[in-house]
Amino acid sequence: MGRRQSKREQEGGEAALDPQARDAASQPPPSPQPTAQSEDLISQLRLLGQLREQGVLTEEEYATQKSRLLNL
Repeated sequence: MGRRQSKREQEGGEAALDPQARDAASQPPPSPQPTAQSEDLISQLRLLGQLREQGVLTEEEYATQKSRLLNL
């Protein structure tokens, strides 16, 4: 005689029997890869930070440019 399936196994089909499938389903989706546009934005923000640290930009100038880049 065959083994009786639990209600959870009946509802989940094969996935309920496969621990790897169950673990994969519980994982968040992978992070999207950075695009050229996002990498450019990051480099521009870094440059602004460096200019502020070097005293080339004031805090106000830095905040203005940062807001402009981030569309805030």
